[in-house]
Amino acid sequence: LPQLLEGGHPHTHVETLPSPSSSSSSSSSRSSCSEFSVKELSQESGIKCDDLVSTMQYYGLLKYWKGKHIVLRRKELLDEHAKKLESRKGSPATLDPSCLQWTPKTYPMYT
Repeated sequence: LPQLLEGGHPHTHVETLPSPSSSSSSSSSRSSCSEFSVKELSQESGIKCDDLVSTMQYYGLLKYWKGKHIVLRRKELLDEHAKKLESRKGSPATLDPSCLQWTPKTYPMYT
């Protein structure tokens, strides 16, 4: 965690790469790369930086490679998630919006 956040600083950019089994050549892997910062992801999702990083580490999605932090799109993890979603299609959860009373916590901005 400190390695990614550089002492708690969430501006580290990470690059996403497809899993090795999802592409046949390294040039196609490079063309599908994208970069984002943990801070940007945190702001977009409303999830704390520490929680994002620890979750990615828990699922083995975060690697340090060639001087960059890499988020791997692991095919087996995506397949497992798709299978769970498929099994839920027959009985979707119902939610009464009038019962929701939630206010997201605000966190100080890092500058």
